[in-house]
Formats: sequence, C-alpha cells, structure tokens
Amino acid sequence: MTAVAAIVVSVVVAWVNHECIDLVVASSNEKSQLLADIAKSYTAPTVDRRCVSVRIIEKASGAAERALRRDWAGEPLPKPHVWSPAAKTWLVLLTQHRDDDGHDDILPRVAHSLMQSPLVIAMPERMADALPTPGKIGWEDIFVLASDPAGWARYGKPWGALKLGKTNPTISTSGLHALISVNYAAQRTADPDEFVQGIESSVVHYGDRSEPS
Repeated sequence: MTAVAAIVVSVVVAWVNHECIDLVVASSNEKSQLLADIAKSYTAPTVDRRCVSVRIIEKASGAAERALRRDWAGEPLPKPHVWSPAAKTWLVLLTQHRDDDGHDDILPRVAHSLMQSPLVIAMPERMADALPTPGKIGWEDIFVLASDPAGWARYGKPWGALKLGKTNPTISTSGLHALISVNYAAQRTADPDEFVQGIESSVVHYGDRSEPS
C-alpha cells in the first residue's frame, strides 16, 4: 500500500508540476549557486491556481547586458523574467545602450541590491609590503611601478617588471569597475591618457571572471 501510495503521489505531483509557471532568473556568475539554493527552498503561492517554478540561469553580467540590449535574440538560454547582475552599473549601461538603439527601457526605476562588496587591488603580501604605503595601494602606486623600467628593482626587489592581471570590462564587473576607477584616478593627473596607458601597459592577462572557475 505504501509503494502504491507513493506512486500515486508522484503521479499527482508530476501532473501538477507540468502546469507550473516558469520564473526564469538570470544571475551573474558569483551568486548563481546561492540563488539556485534559495530557489530550491522557495515555496510561492499559486498564480491562477498554478504553481511557480523558479529556474536560475547563470550568465556573466556583461554577456547578459548585451543579450538584453537586443531583446535576448539568438540566445540558447530562455529569456529571463528577472535579471540579477553583479552591480547596478550594468543597469545603467543597458538603459543607455537600449536608448542608443531606439529601444524602450525595460528596467524598473528602482533596483534593489542583494549584497555589496568593495573593489580591491590584490597582490601577494610581500609585494604589498614593499610599496611605500603598505595597506593603502592605489592606482597611483600601480602607475608609478608600471612606468618605471626598473620595475620592482625601484624598491630593491628582484621581481622584474610589474605584471597586472585584470578581468575583461565588457564581461566582468570587477573589470568594468577597475576601468572606471582607473579613469577616475586619471582625472586627478596632469595627463590622464598617459596615466591610463601606463597602467594598461602592465596588463599581461585579461580573464572572463575574477573567481576560480
């Protein structure tokens, strides 16, 4: 009887679920698993007597912004009902890009943040300690080191030239924010173009994401 009851329940659940309304949420890479875990435990009230099934799809913020710019045309993944990028910056870009293309704005006037995190310049501790202001590293310090042909020898270290790794600003939020902050710092200098070029000259790698894959 127990096995039969279990089969009946499974059939009923399957029949009910096939009528569920799909709610597709596109999430940036770093929090997609967290949202997927939350979605598994989510129990929503029915809509028109139909259950709601939440599906999380992972898509880098920059890639999602480009897809939404063209109304998700040509994308293999389903078009999301909700978009959760890694930063509000992408919302500003999407609004601007759709306006440039003559499309309607599809974003709400107010966007709420799930979490916030700072942008940091990271390097091995021994390297950070070798700089004039340990613990207070800014783009000005990176520019000085990147522009010196002596490299780390400037501070008596045998590590050669400065090698900077960044993420792609057209895909990654950390890369986009780094680009913005470098340009912001450049405006405080006598030659902003030289400042930006000096830092970019030290970049030896552009990754798609900042966290381990």
